[in-house]
Amino acid sequence: MCNGTNGASNIVNPCIVTFPNDKSRTYTVKLNAVTEYGCRDSVEYNLIILDELLLFIPNSFSPNNDGINDEFSISSEGINTLKFIIFNRWGEEIFITTDPNFIWDGSYNGSQVMSGSYPYKMRVQTNNGFASEQFGHITIVR
Repeated sequence: MCNGTNGASNIVNPCIVTFPNDKSRTYTVKLNAVTEYGCRDSVEYNLIILDELLLFIPNSFSPNNDGINDEFSISSEGINTLKFIIFNRWGEEIFITTDPNFIWDGSYNGSQVMSGSYPYKMRVQTNNGFASEQFGHITIVR
């Protein structure tokens, strides 16, 4: 619950919101704001709570054979199934895996790809059956 009458407050950070940690679900969170002059605005955000899913996806790596950060991989716990796809700038799939412990060396068809930003799409299903789709970019620095 928030401080104030009817869940309203004029203090900074008025609410402490908690969600169940034993059930995957999408919660819609809405913030309504009113200025001192009566101007109103609101924003909604879908907050996805994933039960027992820990996921870290790096945003860059440098496959230049210097022994430092030469491979791309994710760190995860709680994944039952995964499909990870990396695309080139023309939308071609240059890397596809279903192995949560994958390692990508920055190559496609046996040749190293150029430095740059590469979009990815990842679909995961947790051990309890919750499905999620993530999108992002990986930057290759040589």
